[in-house]
Amino acid sequence: MRRTVGLWWVVLTAVGIAVYAPLPYLTDTLRNLARNDVGIAANYVDQPGWAQAVLYVHICFGGLALLVSPTQFVVPLRARFPGFHRLCGRAVIVAMIVAGVAGLVMAPANMAGPVGTAGFGTLAVLWTAFAVAAYRAI
Repeated sequence: MRRTVGLWWVVLTAVGIAVYAPLPYLTDTLRNLARNDVGIAANYVDQPGWAQAVLYVHICFGGLALLVSPTQFVVPLRARFPGFHRLCGRAVIVAMIVAGVAGLVMAPANMAGPVGTAGFGTLAVLWTAFAVAAYRAI
């Protein structure tokens, strides 16, 4: 019972973050978001175009990874539809690697200074490393 509750907590949290966090960035401009003090938009509104593009790559692929990854843990789905499981797994691995690399590029431009750069950079490296480890485990 606790395992099931824990799994559902992870699934719902991942899906909630995947939907809630990227939504403002996909429905409004960075300038408007920065003016309304939404998220990290103020940090990126005056960055060069390539940095803004990396932000959106990170948001989209990170959201995709969080949205699709819970399907990998649903045993009946995996047993009944192995092709779907493999397709979702490939999508998650690619999304994690792309979002991780984008996160690593973004890390030095964060608002939290050197500690933030180290923390966000480490998280980006770990996310990429876990995706590679998952691929190797296959």
